[in-house]
Amino acid sequence: MHLRSLVLALVMLLAATLAHAEMNPNPLGLPQSATHSDPANVVELRVGTGTVGDIFGVGSGPVLSALFERRVVDALSLGLEIEHSVTKESAMDPGYGEYGYKYSHNGVAARASYHLTDLIDDPRIDLYGGGLLGYNTFSVTAFGPSIQEPLGKTSYIMLGGFGGGRVWLTPRLGVGAEVGYRYGMFNELSLGGLSWGSAAASIGFRF
Repeated sequence: MHLRSLVLALVMLLAATLAHAEMNPNPLGLPQSATHSDPANVVELRVGTGTVGDIFGVGSGPVLSALFERRVVDALSLGLEIEHSVTKESAMDPGYGEYGYKYSHNGVAARASYHLTDLIDDPRIDLYGGGLLGYNTFSVTAFGPSIQEPLGKTSYIMLGGFGGGRVWLTPRLGVGAEVGYRYGMFNELSLGGLSWGSAAASIGFRF
């Protein structure tokens, strides 16, 4: 009887101790990077400038783009970006209406980014650089009150490099900026030297 009471008391004491003990967040002793809890996915909405239209002397309107990026390890992420831009050169005829030319740019690109996590010891700041490979189209259309006539179109494979940074205002909301340089090759018009700079500002979300 005394042995049973002693065992019961020891069990109750052990249960009480475990209930009040602080749980070890890293029981396997893994490196800190392996227990990183920041969300791995990033979605950015961007507005910027710079398309192949710059080569043809027509500049570009605002380039609207969306980026999805997933961090595969601490220093490497893979992503996909889509972008769209329309530029218009037009005039107004009082008896005819608005007429002119419309330049359209659409593209999609796969990206790989290296993040400088070893240089910046602040989880709120993300500096990175990388490269991309994509496919783009560029077209010119004449328009007016009664016409919408395609005049020319080319498509091309695009290579590029970029560098940028993000500041996370909260664990899930941030702002960023990025600059890059792109080169269009294998275009349908067999034109050489299709290269241009790009820049964008963004608002980002992590989940």
